[in-house]
Amino acid sequence: MTRSMGDTIASKIGVVGEPELRQVMLTEQDQVLVLASDGLWEVLSNEEVVAILKRYDSSAADQAAERLMEEAQRRWDGSTVDDTTIVLVWLECSTQVR
Repeated sequence: MTRSMGDTIASKIGVVGEPELRQVMLTEQDQVLVLASDGLWEVLSNEEVVAILKRYDSSAADQAAERLMEEAQRRWDGSTVDDTTIVLVWLECSTQVR
């Protein structure tokens, strides 16, 4: 393990607690933000995650996260499942700037 968001204790053994940050401009086409650990991203591509999420909306966020979790666990081999954290944020776009 080389990175764990916010894990300051494990830094003594080489774990990096600082997350990688990237700033992007959202557009009206952006519908959901997926914040997830490598337990999801190592076994599902961005495109696969989007394909699953297209079946859900913000009223079914719990079910969407559960479905992603189930698919990730299914894809890990039977003896190993990486820790997986998934946070879904549905976006509402407004042209008004406040």
